[in-house]
Formats: sequence, structure tokens, C-alpha cells
Amino acid sequence: SIYIQNGVLVISSKNKKKQKRRLGFLHSMCFRLIAITIVLAVIPLFIMRGTLLLNIQDKLWNERVDNIERHSSYLASQIVKLNYFDDENVNIINNLISQLDSIYDGRVIVVDENFSVRKDSYSRINDKKVITPEVIACMSGMGAEPTYDKVYDMIETVVPVTDGGGAIKGAIIIDASTLDLTATYQS
Repeated sequence: SIYIQNGVLVISSKNKKKQKRRLGFLHSMCFRLIAITIVLAVIPLFIMRGTLLLNIQDKLWNERVDNIERHSSYLASQIVKLNYFDDENVNIINNLISQLDSIYDGRVIVVDENFSVRKDSYSRINDKKVITPEVIACMSGMGAEPTYDKVYDMIETVVPVTDGGGAIKGAIIIDASTLDLTATYQS
């Protein structure tokens, strides 16, 4: 026989039985079926949501890059057509640059073949040199891929300014804000 001193063993065993009764529903078949159903329904929803958001983000980003490249190609053709680098029709091109700057809430820099800045929409580096790997690659005829800066939430594209014969006369650097895109796919 077991000797129980002061009834301590009996009291603690009564507490264990009360705990088992309170948490007993965790072991029921109904609770398990509900929990499994929730897990099997909710986890795929989160996976699909994440996948869809990534697809939307990529699509929005690609559309923005395409629009920027299309607008900058138009600007490049107008720069050559209106002899901007020969200081002709400067006001017309400056208005196009200002318009492009306001469309994308960013910055537009036009660089000539000597890497001299002809126009900066922020007017910070006019008549200075811009020698970056992207501009050098663009001036060399190699395509520069658009880059995304997560810190400032900006896309930077560099597009060559070529004449009718394919000679590179300069480059256009566009830094476009993507805050609106980020707000769209984060909401």
C-alpha cells in the first residue's frame, strides 16, 4: 500500500483531472476536423495571394518600364529631329523634358556624346559630366537594363539618342518614381 502524507498526492491528482476536462475538447474528433479544414483552406489562400501579388507587381513594373522607354525613345527622336544638341529648338525639348518629368514624378537628364549634361530637370547638374556604368554602356551601344532602387522606390532607365544612321549622339537618363506601384500592390 502507498502511504500518503498530508493528502498532497490526492490534491494534485484532482487538479490534473480538472485540467484534462478543460482541455479535453482538443482531443475531440470535431475539433480536429475543424482545425484540419481551416488549415487546408487558409494556407492555399495565402499562397495564392502571394503568387498573385508577385505577378501583379511584375506586370505593373514591366508596364512602367515599357512606358518610360517608349516616352524616352520619343524624346530621343525629337532631340535629333529638332537638333537639340546644336542648341536649336531648346525650349520645345525642355518642355518635353518637363512634361516627362511630371508624368513619372521623377528626374530626366539629357547627356550629349561627351558625357556633358545638357539638361537636368532638377537643374542640379547642368553643364557637368555624368559618367556612370549605365551611361557608358549606353554610349557604347550595349543595352543597359533598367534598374530598380528599393531604397528610393525608383526605376532608372538609360536610353540612347541616335541619329538616323544609328550613331549615338547622347543618352537620356530617367529616374521614375514607383511609389504609386508599390502602394497599389501593397494594399
